[in-house]
Amino acid sequence: MAEAPDPLVPAEVDLRGYEFMPLYGDRLFKSETWIAASPEAKVAALRLWWQSYAHETPAASLPNNDTLLADYAGYGVAVKAWRKVKDQAMRGWELCSDGRWYHRTVAEVAMKAWGERLRSRERQRKWRERNDMKNGDVTVTKMVTEPLRNGDVTADRIGQDSDKTGKELVLTPANAGGGTKVPPCPHEDIIELYHKHLPMGRQVKLELWEGQRKARLQTRWREKKERQHLGWWDDLFTHVAASAFLTGRAYRPGHEPFLVNLDWILKPDNMAKIIEGEYNREKAA
Repeated sequence: MAEAPDPLVPAEVDLRGYEFMPLYGDRLFKSETWIAASPEAKVAALRLWWQSYAHETPAASLPNNDTLLADYAGYGVAVKAWRKVKDQAMRGWELCSDGRWYHRTVAEVAMKAWGERLRSRERQRKWRERNDMKNGDVTVTKMVTEPLRNGDVTADRIGQDSDKTGKELVLTPANAGGGTKVPPCPHEDIIELYHKHLPMGRQVKLELWEGQRKARLQTRWREKKERQHLGWWDDLFTHVAASAFLTGRAYRPGHEPFLVNLDWILKPDNMAKIIEGEYNREKAA
């Protein structure tokens, strides 16, 4: 019996959070796999390609589990019905030595996207380095919003007045004072985590990230020391993704489902309720 081939992509290839996958029309629609497949198998095949590309790690792979594959292919718990179209829907997939299925065409497309993601991260890293060199270290002793009557400032009021005035103060070397160094806010990395945990369909699409929106994220980053680590934001978005209410999975009949967005998450009161688990105590509709 021949040994299973090595995985077609490295284990670290992760495209979760991507909202689209290239569709090479001539290559797909003129292929024997597509021409020979039944209509049901074609739909299942497309769903499996998308699942493997944007929701699995490594990308371009699928688990060797018919229960999961049936769900991914659109058959839900109807595993027997899935098995009737499995051979056609999974034509071209190979079971590799790590126990997962891989498709060579999807792997090729995924590796191109992975290369672009790595290049994008490198561009962001270089941009942050240039920005740090340009602006110098930012230091903060206490958080600032607006002067009080005695000329002092308070951390408790940061962000609370932003929704009334439409502005939030961005800390700079000029207004921060001396004290503990605060690392620059990695906006792109936090947004990437947001899309990773809340793919389209679970959140409102994030278009532009600049101006007041960018200032709000920077404010939340600098408020507390524990927030100055990407792991904290990863946990935050995990809590959001676990909430059926915030992701539109639970809603009252006759009402539109609520889909969360990053602006909403970053409001102080909303963030506090997420951290406290308020939106994970779901009530029956």
